[in-house]
Amino acid sequence: MAAFLYRFVMGGPTPGANTCGDQRHGRDWETLPTTKRVVALTFDGGASNAAVDRILSTLRAKDVPATFFVTGDFARRYPNSVRAMAAAGHPVGNHSVTHPEFTKLTADQIRAELNGADAAIAPLTGRSTQPLFR
Repeated sequence: MAAFLYRFVMGGPTPGANTCGDQRHGRDWETLPTTKRVVALTFDGGASNAAVDRILSTLRAKDVPATFFVTGDFARRYPNSVRAMAAAGHPVGNHSVTHPEFTKLTADQIRAELNGADAAIAPLTGRSTQPLFR
């Protein structure tokens, strides 16, 4: 749903780096066809950064990749945590600015939430959050 919403609000195909292969790019996937046993480990960052250091330490110790989805508010409050996520090699995605109830927003309001979060996160990570939105 998130990828669809992103494409709808932003007007067209999902932009940004294609990290999942041409046949999957621009589509909303809940599961990916594979014969391998894999798990996509993700974390949301919105309220507090209290566990970030412990999570990053555990991921590093176990050599496990993860993706973090942070709000723009989180990025502004805890810029060093967002930098640490990216520096550890983990993708950082967009979780909107304030985590509103999207079904009650207009397309312009949704666009502002997505763009605002990207504007807060990208300078800390060195790359746009697109197309990673949750």
